[in-house]
Amino acid sequence: MIQMFQRNFKEALAQRSQVTLPKLRKPIGLFAIGTVIYLSIAVMIAPENQPGRYFLMEGGMVTTLSAIFLALASICAGVSFNLSRARTDFLRFFWLLATMGFAFLFLDELLRFHEMTGRFLDPAVGIPEGFRKWDDIIVILYGIVALFLMAGFLPEILRYPRVMEMMGIAFLFYFIHTFVDSTQEPRTDLSAIIEESAKVFCAEYLAISMFVAILGMKAAANLRREP
Repeated sequence: MIQMFQRNFKEALAQRSQVTLPKLRKPIGLFAIGTVIYLSIAVMIAPENQPGRYFLMEGGMVTTLSAIFLALASICAGVSFNLSRARTDFLRFFWLLATMGFAFLFLDELLRFHEMTGRFLDPAVGIPEGFRKWDDIIVILYGIVALFLMAGFLPEILRYPRVMEMMGIAFLFYFIHTFVDSTQEPRTDLSAIIEESAKVFCAEYLAISMFVAILGMKAAANLRREP
């Protein structure tokens, strides 16, 4: 098992060194600026004494943007899985797992599965010491499961340039979101703005990472077709 992982890791790095992506810094930067403008508008149109209203509101414009990014991530991961259909190795199934995982998070963002489960578990089993509520624990578990999957499929993630980097940025925003959500009590307008903005950027960079994977797969396919 270890030898297979090492072989896959070396092969992935070898392919990564050969794949060239189009310049992405400017479009990604413009995308991020657009998101900042959108979130700023959410603050500006809120009532004067409630700047975080649309960040605190379930199903509001901020939650909707986060859900859209997760839906895009799921779609792009599905495209990547389809592009890898000619391969027979198990690593290609990372894209299928990503498709299903992002689809679940998209539905969770809209239907609040983790919050409903948390509200049931809080009185039913009690809240573990050191935590405020089960809602927080569930969100942390999402991240732990994702990290284990990424570790197991690391060669596949590293196979295409910039995918790991974009996912790393997404996890940085996930950490900020989870830290603020787990520690700020009572929730204030400022903490809500920081928390929900970090969640939006987390979803955005997950979508970007999946789109970059598509570009990487297409570039790798072009290399194989070259004489």
